[in-house]
Amino acid sequence: MFRDNTWAQAYAVSCLISSRSVTYAQRYIQLLKSNGIRAYMHRLPSTISDAGCGHAVSVGVHDLAHAISLLKQNRADNLRVWCANQDGEYEEMLT
Repeated sequence: MFRDNTWAQAYAVSCLISSRSVTYAQRYIQLLKSNGIRAYMHRLPSTISDAGCGHAVSVGVHDLAHAISLLKQNRADNLRVWCANQDGEYEEMLT
């Protein structure tokens, strides 16, 4: 089930933004950090990875909307965002 940012603000404890490659994840991190957003690279959990492995950038829940906005302004396409609840279960967010 897709969720919106309101749900993330209320219930999520962490968020991941997927990237096409390690290089794109590094670019995303550089952009976000240069705009004051803490961002870290992670491997996508196997429960949400389509291809078995992937890379993602984690951002704080309260920075999620700003991070998505910055990435879209800088032509990041096909963004997929997941937020984890307190049980560690990921749900895909609307972007």
